[in-house]
Amino acid sequence: MQPSEILPALSFQYPTFKFVGDNIDKTIKPRFMRIDQQSKSLHYFHHYAIRDRVNISHLSEMPLPLPSQDPSVLAETLLPSSLDNAVILNNFIIHVSRILTKNMPFFESVQDAVVRHIPHKFSTEMAQKSIVARNTYITCLSYYLCNDSHIYCIGPVGCATKNENKLEDMISIMDSLHTYVPSAHHQNEHSISSTGEVEVVDQYHFHEILFRGDQLTCAQARGSQKAKISEISGKAQLLGLVPVAEDWHTKMCLLEVG
Repeated sequence: MQPSEILPALSFQYPTFKFVGDNIDKTIKPRFMRIDQQSKSLHYFHHYAIRDRVNISHLSEMPLPLPSQDPSVLAETLLPSSLDNAVILNNFIIHVSRILTKNMPFFESVQDAVVRHIPHKFSTEMAQKSIVARNTYITCLSYYLCNDSHIYCIGPVGCATKNENKLEDMISIMDSLHTYVPSAHHQNEHSISSTGEVEVVDQYHFHEILFRGDQLTCAQARGSQKAKISEISGKAQLLGLVPVAEDWHTKMCLLEVG
């Protein structure tokens, strides 16, 4: 049995958040280069936390069971319905109207009638300013982001004197961030059948937190987790963090490939 596992949600609800980080590199060149006065290469890692505008802690990450194994029922469940097609058609109309009023002078007079943002269920929440924690002197991240009675960690976030291109530095960064991951710790006793000895196994239940950055940051973060895969506990394996690329970097990579 795996000594550590990730649960889709803990027993309580709380506002969730994500981490965002990127490297800051700077080279300082002296005006007069000498043997005892060379260029200095400085490497930092800037990271902060953003509270999710929409609370999703009550949602489960487990897939919903299929309602039936009947092919006709599965088709009705998986394929778009008439209502889905109507919504997609309405969205296409909005997108086409934007293109026409932007690129055809004949339609410029009706630009004010064009819908600039397609409304959705959480439009009001997504229009609010993000709650960001990035000050180095913040003493309790959970208080600023969750504002509830569940306090898990005390520590700074901000700019670390670490180089993400070095494996040991990236592991140190993720170790620091992992202290903010909401978790529950349990100890279970397991009997070894061959010897009869009882072994105490630590179990960590995590509510996974996204760790967002550019492609390089995500690659280094995944490499750090692979380097820690042989650790015993899920906490040491950094399983509570999920490296993902930010949307802007993903779009840039898509345009470069296209």
